[in-house]
Formats: sequence, C-alpha cells, structure tokens
Amino acid sequence: MQKPDFRPSRGPVAGGFNPWRTIWTSPRSTVRMVIADDPTQWLWVLLVIGGMSRIMARMSELPIEGVIATNALLSLVFVGGPLAGLLLVFAYGRILHAILRRFGGVATWVAARTAIVWSLAPGLPSIALWAIMIAGYGPNVLSPAALQKTAGTGRHFILAVDYFVQFGLTMWSLVLEIITLADVHRLNPWRVLLAEIGLGLALLAVAMGVFLLL
Repeated sequence: MQKPDFRPSRGPVAGGFNPWRTIWTSPRSTVRMVIADDPTQWLWVLLVIGGMSRIMARMSELPIEGVIATNALLSLVFVGGPLAGLLLVFAYGRILHAILRRFGGVATWVAARTAIVWSLAPGLPSIALWAIMIAGYGPNVLSPAALQKTAGTGRHFILAVDYFVQFGLTMWSLVLEIITLADVHRLNPWRVLLAEIGLGLALLAVAMGVFLLL
C-alpha cells in the first residue's frame, strides 16, 4: 500500500507557518506541515500541556473540595499531568492507531502521533484559564460543588463562564483529534469517531472490572 504523501504544499498555512496559531484555523494542513517539517516539533511540550489540562479537567469532575490538600493538588497536576500525557499518546494513541489501521488507515505511527499530539494544543489556553481562576478564587474552583457554594452573582457568573469555556476547549480538542487522524489515515471522520467510542467503552469496561475485583 502506498504511503500517504505529507510533503508541504501551498495552502492556508504555507506562509508564515506557526502551528500554535494555524492549528485553530487549518488543523489538517497544520498537522501535514508539521509531519513534513519535523514531527517531534513541540512534542514534549504538548504532552505536558495536554496531560496537565486533562488532569485538571478530570479533577473538576470529582468531589475533591476539602479532601485533597492544596500541596497534594499541585503535585497531582505537575507530576500526574506529564504522566497522563505520556499514557494518552503512547498507550491510548498507539491502541487507537492500531484500530484505525485495521479500519483501512494508511498513516504511519509518527503521522498519527503528530495528529494526536497537536490535538492537545487547546490545553494551553485551558491551563492558562485554570491558573487565572485558581489565583483569583483558590483551588476549590476545581470542585464540582464550587458553583453551588459560590456566594455572589458576579462570581457565580464568572465560574459558570469558565466551566463553559473549559468544556468547549475539551470538545475542540476531541474534534481536532478526529479530523486530523481521519486526514492522515485517509479515513472518513465517522470511522475515527467510531473507533474513539469503541476504545473508550472498552477501557471503561476494563476499569470497572478492575474496580469490582478490588
């Protein structure tokens, strides 16, 4: 099978190429340009940023208020974040890549890894927003009970907007992963979405099985 050609071509990102900017407006072309230029470009930075962002997003879904001390919270973010990024790309990503190859995908692992890694770029504004909220209101903003226990209409509104933006960034990261993986693998995006859902359900079933055995 002929390997996909990722040589740079004249397109929306051909001039003044800045992947941090163009990933928002031309994600497919951005990933193609990065693959052709240097697939390891910003790799480890994106791993750390994406992992920390995902950890903080998951923490905001758990009842952590009053349970985890601030120091432990920060340790979880700064230590667990990079580890989460590694697992997300080199474990989950590898399995997803193998599934997509079974579906008829043609991308190499390097190309697929680049697509997955750059789908983590929305983690940068996500972390910046979390940092601003934590600096202003303390680590309890990561608690799902923060909104209900918030006094004052103004603060309640600010936190509501923050959570809404964070949700939007998470969804955009998923969209980026689907459309860029579909592009490098030469697959219909719906097939990639199906693979994502199937793998997610399989991992959830494994996690629940392990939990029941403990």
